[in-house]
Amino acid sequence: MEIIKITWQKFVNGDAELPDRCNKTYLNLERAILKLEPLLLNFGVKLCFEKQRLPMQASENNEKLDYKILIDNEPIENVVDIKKQKPVCFGFCAHCCKIECEEVDEEEIPEHLIITAVLTKVKEKTLKPLY
Repeated sequence: MEIIKITWQKFVNGDAELPDRCNKTYLNLERAILKLEPLLLNFGVKLCFEKQRLPMQASENNEKLDYKILIDNEPIENVVDIKKQKPVCFGFCAHCCKIECEEVDEEEIPEHLIITAVLTKVKEKTLKPLY
């Protein structure tokens, strides 16, 4: 059975809550996983979901870190056509980004793009060349 690992990375500042737009992305991720799990099991693919809580200091030391969805350790924006812009929120999550792609201009990663990214990874893992 093939395994696709999905990781939700978030930075935490003590007990501070995530801003709504970060929560919206997380809720979209949960819905996408709930829809994909039974479908993919029929094709011999299991989704492994994990959450990583990272201290805010880690983001200050590494500008590349962000709130992220990783699919098999690859950021979702590398799997599907998502472009990140500089932060638009002024909460403690100064490292959040606005998400843009051809069909979406939102401050959250929509469910359909998460599903597309997971299916892209499934295709990469399960389709082997015949030669």
